[in-house]
Amino acid sequence: MKRIALVVAAALLITGTAFAQDNAGSMAELLKQIEQGQARDSKEARDREARFAADRNAQQNMLNQARAERTRQERNSERL
Repeated sequence: MKRIALVVAAALLITGTAFAQDNAGSMAELLKQIEQGQARDSKEARDREARFAADRNAQQNMLNQARAERTRQERNSERL
């Protein structure tokens, strides 16, 4: 059973590699495509991190405003 799985995995690997090489035209083109994909993924990750930081800052601002409003309301309540 393990032998069959190994043969199938090897066949898929060979087929996938051959397909990628055919699409790339050459090893240099394949490398270029991989590097471009990594650059795109890296930019997307940076963009995602920037959005996360902006959202975190906005949430912190809302929390600070809510706390300030609560304090204001508590002081107003004590005054009455």
